[in-house]
Amino acid sequence: MLTVTEAASAHLAGMLDNADAPDGHAIRVVPSQGSIALQLDTPNSEDQAVEHGGRTVLVLDNQVQQMLGERTLDVDQTENGPALALK
Repeated sequence: MLTVTEAASAHLAGMLDNADAPDGHAIRVVPSQGSIALQLDTPNSEDQAVEHGGRTVLVLDNQVQQMLGERTLDVDQTENGPALALK
């Protein structure tokens, strides 16, 4: 199961705020051409959900959970500022 650090959860919450995401929306990890991508979506009952400050910030379906396995989602500092990093 994917582990999401507190820093990553806070970063995701900031991404939702910056996108003016509607209430009830979260960031979903989806398969994309052999990799993964992020998109806004609403959680469903079968998703693994990650919360930050009482708000769902990230959702993953069973297929993505299996694909990511025991990895960790964290935040790294880059030349352009903080960015999500899958480790």
